[in-house]
Amino acid sequence: MNAAGGQNLPPPLLAAIERCRSEPGNIMAAGELGGLFHDYGMTEQAEHIRHQLVGALATLCGKGAPLDTIFNLLQMLYQHFTKKVETEQYARTCFQAWQDSIVPYARKFQDPVLPRKLHAPLASRPWRIGFLLQNAVILGHTDGMLEVIANRPHGLPWADQPIVYTLFGDLPALNERVRGMGAEIVNMAQNGSETVAARIVRLRRRIAEDGITHLVWVSAPTTADFVLAMRLAPVQLFWTLKFHPFRIPEVDGYISYGGWSETRREVHGEEWQVVPFLLARPSPPVAPEAVAAARARFAQHPVLFGALARTEKLNSPPYLAAVAEILRANPTAGYLWTGREPHDGIQRFFTEAGVAAQTHFIGWVDTTLYAQVLDIFLETFPFGCGVTAMQALVAGTPLLSFAAPETQYGMHFFRPLAEAGPAAPEIRRLLAGENGAGPLLYAADAAQYVEFANRLARDATWRRGVGQAGRDYYQRYLADSSRMSHRFHEVVAATMKPDPGA
Repeated sequence: MNAAGGQNLPPPLLAAIERCRSEPGNIMAAGELGGLFHDYGMTEQAEHIRHQLVGALATLCGKGAPLDTIFNLLQMLYQHFTKKVETEQYARTCFQAWQDSIVPYARKFQDPVLPRKLHAPLASRPWRIGFLLQNAVILGHTDGMLEVIANRPHGLPWADQPIVYTLFGDLPALNERVRGMGAEIVNMAQNGSETVAARIVRLRRRIAEDGITHLVWVSAPTTADFVLAMRLAPVQLFWTLKFHPFRIPEVDGYISYGGWSETRREVHGEEWQVVPFLLARPSPPVAPEAVAAARARFAQHPVLFGALARTEKLNSPPYLAAVAEILRANPTAGYLWTGREPHDGIQRFFTEAGVAAQTHFIGWVDTTLYAQVLDIFLETFPFGCGVTAMQALVAGTPLLSFAAPETQYGMHFFRPLAEAGPAAPEIRRLLAGENGAGPLLYAADAAQYVEFANRLARDATWRRGVGQAGRDYYQRYLADSSRMSHRFHEVVAATMKPDPGA
């Protein structure tokens, strides 16, 4: 492949190319190759494969391929393409590309009775809320869901006994947390040999039997449009804590993350109800001895930068370029980066930039601990960090954000300022801060990002001031998760009401 650089390509990419040549009909192998092209910054080649695969998906839908085939292909497209480019517009582009094929296909699997007519509705509880996770995991979006459940208004019968459903996986830690809040969790992954089609049918019947009227898909949109188009409950809502990738008639309400001052926002010309992302307990206590021991591993660095994020967020060329420039300007400083497994593209970038010796991959770690180990948290951009950035604020670790819509700065300040909303004057006062240190230290561009990072590294007094300002800001504006839960249930209650007699 001369266009891809021939034999100069890294070994994993060469192996994937060879596999596609030897297995020309293997769609999954093609998807893995496209994902690797993204990993190594070869966007044109990756997009060429994505367009081919979307075309293949449309053909398979048109031919009535098995549901499991379509579902698995959608998951592959999301993992190897949508997740690789962490931007709002790319997510929207990906979902729009396949929506006209997969939504009409999914509608063929709707049940004409179950989602419309409630199973034995109770006069004392005509409504009941359920949450649906595609995968049983504990990440930022599940933390948000758990805060909503923990702070639910017990005076509302329909909200008092929620059920969490997971389509795949069974995580004991998640089960324990849900049940510890007096809620129920139902993991559908009980039969490993069951088809996806059979599992969705079983889930839909279980939802009806449980009397669920309002079903909320929680964030991670992997196959949300596909599954919700099959209509699992009388009222369906999509709650995003990330991007806003689709709109379909089968979703009756759309909830977005947002800042503490927002109640609604317009994205892609569409209105979303805002539930502010607030966490009362983002950072369980960590023993000082554990922090000291973890920091001692990197004692060669008097200043330790880092970001606690998935590699998809970290693998952003402008962000990595800024990190490399910061490290070159501070040759004794270190930088910690995380992920489920090492990312060859990121490592190659640091090597070619001449800063590899200052960087350390630490894997999938306890972020509560490492938010306190870092001296300076360099938030990723253009898509920033959620819970881990809040953990840094709580710890008093200086957080350097970026003026982009999907960073911490963007979540709390970007839209209210741009729209000159009622909170704008207060936000301007907060950002002014003392000596230029606001509650979130944010850079207007990459050059200022590097400038601020260098000053944080070299000025310990300013560094402490920025850290304390962030901690104060969190306590004042972000710690009241009961307000998040109240707003969430307010939005759900205002969404289309089910008709038990339908």
